[in-house]
Amino acid sequence: MLLLLGPRTSRSVLLLALVLIVGSSGACADPEVGLSLGTAQTATELVPTWGTDATFEVGNWNIHWFGSNYSGYPDPALQLANVEQVVRSLDVDLWGMLEVVSAEQFARISTDLPAYQGVLASDPTVVDGSRYYASNEQKPALLFKRDLITLNSARIILGSVASDFAGRPPLEANVTVHLGGVDKTLTVIVVHLKAMEDDDSWQRRERSVQALHAYVLAERAQDDVIMLGDWNDKLLTSISANRGSPMAALVNEPTLSALSLPLEQAGVSSGPGLGGLVDHLFVSKPFATNVPSGGVEQFKLSGFIPSYAKTTSDHFPQLCRFTSLGAPAATLEVLTPQEGTDWLAGNVQPLTWRAVGLDTLTIDLSLDDGVHLSRVATLPATAGSYTWTVPIQTTAN
Repeated sequence: MLLLLGPRTSRSVLLLALVLIVGSSGACADPEVGLSLGTAQTATELVPTWGTDATFEVGNWNIHWFGSNYSGYPDPALQLANVEQVVRSLDVDLWGMLEVVSAEQFARISTDLPAYQGVLASDPTVVDGSRYYASNEQKPALLFKRDLITLNSARIILGSVASDFAGRPPLEANVTVHLGGVDKTLTVIVVHLKAMEDDDSWQRRERSVQALHAYVLAERAQDDVIMLGDWNDKLLTSISANRGSPMAALVNEPTLSALSLPLEQAGVSSGPGLGGLVDHLFVSKPFATNVPSGGVEQFKLSGFIPSYAKTTSDHFPQLCRFTSLGAPAATLEVLTPQEGTDWLAGNVQPLTWRAVGLDTLTIDLSLDDGVHLSRVATLPATAGSYTWTVPIQTTAN
């Protein structure tokens, strides 16, 4: 006699795929000109905490030629100190960072903030990273809390159209987030598209978006995807005169949510002097339901860091909060009967179990080692027990 307990249906467990996409040249959509050669103070402790232990936060931040001795700010050490202060204070779980030039400067963040681990596009662990990224170039990067997030793999994608991304194709990372008893596998994409307002730049941005759109639908349709970065253009209009948005393929994709759209509609700017929102965040629609109203913010740091635009970045960080990772993984543990238990025919016995993430449970009886089943009961998985009368039937099994 064989008694089978099993789930009838279970709630879906979401898989989130993070794809980082960072792209084009160092120029911005509406570049701020003139770097000050003067000295400035580092960030103060007044930068407030944004992250919480109960939620999952993602940050999207272009940190303007980070660590460059040639094209960046005159004091790379000051820029590093300010970036570290922001990361430490905001307490965000995962960052997509753009325009990282110095691998040594980026590695210092993890050294000085040991709670965080980083991966840079040019790292040896990134598949095809060294093929597309050199030491003196702007590079995409991922920075995350090592006790909360596991990096499973990282690679460069869409290398065949790297020229449309101004020579900097996206960095894709597969990670697992551990929070609230849920392990969520994600694909993360952070994007930095080609800058400038000329017609060729607009067309390259549009082709990049179309390539990314096709890739996500073909390769990541079953994943939950987060795409974030500096897209160097707007969602509804364009920085280029007499042009519509080159982002239309993603904005109109029914399986994605453009979570930065309300910020653009409210007239929020990506940073001082940029004149509009060019940093954006797209999330797979099922997973986007975990973002509350007002859960996306362009965090203005100019009020906390003196001369922010001349010492740290011309972009403010864009932050997103997920209140949960979705339902926990479905599990079923049979408590009684234990394996090898003998029950006498005609006796009344309790069947007990512990279920997580299940809606309905079925109990089936087999007298021939599972070849044929007869339904005993269908009941809510949360019931936890069922009183069963052992049938009086003869079986060789």
